[in-house]
Amino acid sequence: MRNKTHIQFLFGKKLIFFIAIFYMLAALSIYGEEKKTIAVLKFENSTQNKGLDFLARNIYESVTNGMIKENSISVIERVDFNKILKEIELQQTGLFNEQKLIKEGSKLNADFLVFGSYSGSSSNLIVNIKAVEVSSAKVFTSKSITGSIDNILPEIENESKIMAAILSGKDTGSISIKSIPEGADVYLNGNLIGKTPIIGHKTLTGSFEVEILLKGYEDYETEIQVEKEKEAMVQAFLYERIIKNTSNISAAAHYFIPLKNLYDNEEFIYLFAVSHTYNRFNFLLEFAMNYNEFFYEYNYEVPYTEKSEKRNINFYILNTVIQYSPFDITRYLNVYTGLFLGMNWIKEEGYKEEFFNRKLNKDTIFTLGPVLGINILPYSSFGLYIEARYIYAPLKSTRETVNKVNFFGGTEINELKYNYQAVNVGFGFRFSI
Repeated sequence: MRNKTHIQFLFGKKLIFFIAIFYMLAALSIYGEEKKTIAVLKFENSTQNKGLDFLARNIYESVTNGMIKENSISVIERVDFNKILKEIELQQTGLFNEQKLIKEGSKLNADFLVFGSYSGSSSNLIVNIKAVEVSSAKVFTSKSITGSIDNILPEIENESKIMAAILSGKDTGSISIKSIPEGADVYLNGNLIGKTPIIGHKTLTGSFEVEILLKGYEDYETEIQVEKEKEAMVQAFLYERIIKNTSNISAAAHYFIPLKNLYDNEEFIYLFAVSHTYNRFNFLLEFAMNYNEFFYEYNYEVPYTEKSEKRNINFYILNTVIQYSPFDITRYLNVYTGLFLGMNWIKEEGYKEEFFNRKLNKDTIFTLGPVLGINILPYSSFGLYIEARYIYAPLKSTRETVNKVNFFGGTEINELKYNYQAVNVGFGFRFSI
């Protein structure tokens, strides 16, 4: 019994010993990890407005406060900016005089130097922040923040905290972005990070919206996912923005589908238009008519039996249309939407055995509705389009039909109030003139 108790005692001591060793090793791994050291320098006033010199100190404080919030780094404050800058020459390429940079950085015992400049005006400030790795003499990461003097400082502090997390090396990856042509501005989640090509830009892991903008070219937008210690790549081909300013003629065939039992059949209508295109807007004046007649048939009472009457419909339409193309699917395909307003002149004719053809109803109705379509070859002198429309008359129309004929030939008339509604689906050709 004593031996058993002794064994249990020894086992307990060993277990406590191993647990203590485990926690000591864990503590060493956590607290023994060396923090990255960052030296924050003052910011240069590039606005050419001496009245904004005070912002240099404010921006410096906002950057420092943001970086201090990241516990995984150590921030050296109140560095003599002028003394450092005399020894280091920053080139536009992002490369530095390596020997001088390492020498001056070593004096501060800093792993990174953070500094920058601000330009613009009080209502539209642009603050550029760069973090230079002392050992490699290269820009490790950078940010460009825009805003007014009233609201930019909190944004700088927030972005500086993110930059500090990137400099610490935790949960970071990189992004490389190229474009054809080069020299386009690149925005990451709305923040300017530089011009293409951008190689190995450090950032936190996660999802990012990328915008690539170059004057005279269509904007390029995409979403990328950055994974830890991996590089996300974006290769963008920028299409030249073509400002169209042309007049056109077009012809189209639309399959007309009446709604609400308006007619008993469906037929094609034919449209002819003149238009003018400016940039992404297209303005049309359209004439349309049916080729084959529409019809509807109904029954009415006569003494001792029923008869039917068939009415044939022809109409003529004059529309004004405004179209807008918000984006290109490809260079050879784009989507457009729009609105049309039109006047429809509708004529009904009926036939009865005892009468010759006679005009029964004439109506003039105002219609409107949305347009949705796809342009094929939108930037060439000849193109095609596929289109759909919904047609609606906001004011009710009246249709008169015979309800009953009595022994003496008198007629009882039925009046039907209805809203004219239909759907058109069709295709057409466009020629620039």
